[in-house]
Amino acid sequence: MPKKCCDLVYWKHNEGWDVYKKDDCQFVNNEWIPNWFDSFIVEDAPTKKDAIKSISEFHVLGMCLV
Repeated sequence: MPKKCCDLVYWKHNEGWDVYKKDDCQFVNNEWIPNWFDSFIVEDAPTKKDAIKSISEFHVLGMCLV
């Protein structure tokens, strides 16, 4: 997997995992919460591992294309 080059938030919910840009989230009560739940990069990945795998597809030559 390419080197991490963007800040992301992995959000667990009943249907799976969503991924958001950290810039689109707020830190509340010791956790990152998306400002808008429809601004996801990845939606409803069945597991966190699947969400991470999906995000890795947005990385080309070490650049985050999110």
